[in-house]
Amino acid sequence: MRPSRLCIDGRVASELACPGLVAQEAIDQLGLAWSASETDAESKINQTYLLAHPAQAFSGRWHRIDSGLKLRRTPMHWAWEKKLLGDSAMESCHRFRPVDRMTPVPSCPTLTTILPPIHGLPFYISRREAQHFVVPSTQDAHLLEKSYHVPKDQITLLRPTIRRGVLGAERSRSASAGRVMFLLGGSRDLPNLKRWMKLISRLVPNYPKVVVPIDTPSLFRRKLSGKEELSGLKWMKRLEDVHLLFYLSAPSFDWPTLALEALYRGIPTIFADRNASLSELLPGSRLKLTRFLVETPTLAELTTATNAARERLGSQGVWDADAPSREYQALYAKLQRSN
Repeated sequence: MRPSRLCIDGRVASELACPGLVAQEAIDQLGLAWSASETDAESKINQTYLLAHPAQAFSGRWHRIDSGLKLRRTPMHWAWEKKLLGDSAMESCHRFRPVDRMTPVPSCPTLTTILPPIHGLPFYISRREAQHFVVPSTQDAHLLEKSYHVPKDQITLLRPTIRRGVLGAERSRSASAGRVMFLLGGSRDLPNLKRWMKLISRLVPNYPKVVVPIDTPSLFRRKLSGKEELSGLKWMKRLEDVHLLFYLSAPSFDWPTLALEALYRGIPTIFADRNASLSELLPGSRLKLTRFLVETPTLAELTTATNAARERLGSQGVWDADAPSREYQALYAKLQRSN
């Protein structure tokens, strides 16, 4: 059942590139699940509000609150959010936030799905009793516990999954020779890019290469020319002529949706050892960057490692695109019981 007097803030889905995919997919799946199980009359009674920018589109039926106000940490934004929740008599709130953009914190019970930082890890995180956090890896959960003293019972581990839109997408390959794609973690990885490119070019010299920054919004807009390129089917289309992918993004609280979807498609995907989510899902894999550089496997060996990774990821529920929706619904029930 749809929870009543819950406000879900989905603005980050249009403000951030790759991290915004997590919010977009979760809200779409929640909207579809609730709309399929209730009548119009029940939807009006069980009012769940969606805070969004006017141009944003989400699946399902929602009681929308449209605002052009972006995610900021200024006193004006704090006062506006406080007034909104107070005037609407919200009983609970779910936010998707970069870890360095989590203030101001609502006074009502709040669930926060933590996303990678825009600039860096913050000095302090609020840890009120009514605050609960969702993270993508055990390492991130330990970071909250040890560095920010968040109680363990306020942290939920939610393993990343692929999006429903890529399920069943035809795993075709382009007739072209193929490319090597680098998914770069924005400006934080730019200093290492030339060194990586030089090393990897020696191992795969015959493939054209493309670099796609995915974390820094300004770089993203310049290189990828629009968030619509990351929609499920368009992302699958973009991968058709990719024969090898390097996922070099490894910030804290990273949700590696694009890397997982490349693996689902059967594309050998080399990932940074420091990426906590992928390292926990695929421990000891030959797809780790250090093993790739040391062992220099052939493309056939990488394909074998990719098939093994796909099987392991499937056994861990990564291909279950509806899992986050079910988990969030259980967390909403927990939030409402805490009122």
